[in-house]
Amino acid sequence: MGINLMNGNHLHVRCMAHIMNLVVQDGLKESSVSIERVRHAVRYVRQSPARLKRFQEYFDDEQLNCKNNLCLEVPTRWNSTYLMLRRAVEFESAFSHYASSEIGLRHYLEHSYIEVGIPTGELLSSDWENVKRITKFLEIFYRLTLIISGSSYVTSNIHFLEICAVAIYLKQLIANEDTV
Repeated sequence: MGINLMNGNHLHVRCMAHIMNLVVQDGLKESSVSIERVRHAVRYVRQSPARLKRFQEYFDDEQLNCKNNLCLEVPTRWNSTYLMLRRAVEFESAFSHYASSEIGLRHYLEHSYIEVGIPTGELLSSDWENVKRITKFLEIFYRLTLIISGSSYVTSNIHFLEICAVAIYLKQLIANEDTV
């Protein structure tokens, strides 16, 4: 009785993983066209085993590891979007080769829509640069979520330093004035 200052309210930490999820989900709603183009390209390749097999023919020798394959995202989980983008970036050259030889992907991107009336369009080298920067940004939140979501160790003692690291990174991005 009366042992904790402010009745222990200062020790209560809300579910940071959930809060991080909401923050990043909100940010991804403002996602760039580049993310949508990569998302549609991954979806197109993954929709058919024949397409995926053909896509795999464009892998470099070092990318032949079967564990490193394209992954689809779960729309309600931003971390799956991060994982999809990170993996797609690893296969940028394979996508370029695939798109140049497979008319189906180009046709799909030209006739699919980001939203009503806005076609996806073809994947450009600038899209890959944008996605690389966005992936680097999302990686900070992904790592933070992994750390604070631990169930076999106490997380309340590490959240402050991790949030400070995110704040420093965000301030650096603001100073950089990178619109993506």
